[in-house]
Amino acid sequence: MKGPLESRKKRNVKGLLLILTITSIFASFIGCSLDQTPSLVLYGATHYSVSDTKTSLLYIIDTDDGTGTLVGDTGFALSGLAFDRTTSKLYGTTSSNDATAPDSLIEINTSTGAGTLIEENTTGLWLNNPTVDSTGVMYAWTESSDDPVTIDIETGEPTIIGDSGLNTWTHGVFVDENDDLFIMNGDKVLSQIDTTTGAATTVADFSTALADYDYAHHGTYNFNTNEYWALTDTANSDEWPSQELLKIDIDGVALNDTMSIMDGILMIEFGYTE
Repeated sequence: MKGPLESRKKRNVKGLLLILTITSIFASFIGCSLDQTPSLVLYGATHYSVSDTKTSLLYIIDTDDGTGTLVGDTGFALSGLAFDRTTSKLYGTTSSNDATAPDSLIEINTSTGAGTLIEENTTGLWLNNPTVDSTGVMYAWTESSDDPVTIDIETGEPTIIGDSGLNTWTHGVFVDENDDLFIMNGDKVLSQIDTTTGAATTVADFSTALADYDYAHHGTYNFNTNEYWALTDTANSDEWPSQELLKIDIDGVALNDTMSIMDGILMIEFGYTE
């Protein structure tokens, strides 16, 4: 019987064909050839404590050296970023410590950084680490019950999918090239989440591969390299926020590379630029 990791590897062939098809359709949609398709851009947002206004600043992160170019102030304290590939829009979930609309969904202008509230969340669910699949479905995690949620992008309303069976902390949530949903938990165990029931199935334990690092949190999936890029705290470090970016091989259960990243970045997300 094949485990989750073996099944994932088998699906990657189909995933590659799907990516090529989506790329071709997307290129036709924006009126360019395949060699002119939009390129990935890495967005990063700071922890709200970095700013005098106690709001998160949006940056574009250089993927070669980790330096950042300021886009602007989002106007909200954020807990995660998500890029919708179907609309080329960037979203953020707000922190429970946001002064305006805690645990709510905002849309972020990628030219100015300014955030616009979709609608205030009145469910009481804490929201963190949003991600969007290739069909435009937004997922996130609630630490109110340690479970996956869907978020209605039009209304911002979250709905719990089901019981994950996990106890979660300092995590990262992402979808891969097959639209499979994953969570990398604070114990460095990767689990796949059933998007119908919410149940978690262990895929791999990265505690050995990531032994020199405390976490692999608030990350994003690199569709060009099929790696999970995540932020970390170096083991036994007294500094925070974390200043290392990890490039993780999900299939190989290995750490491919690390890179220093600019001060204050709490979350990252890949998007497209035309």
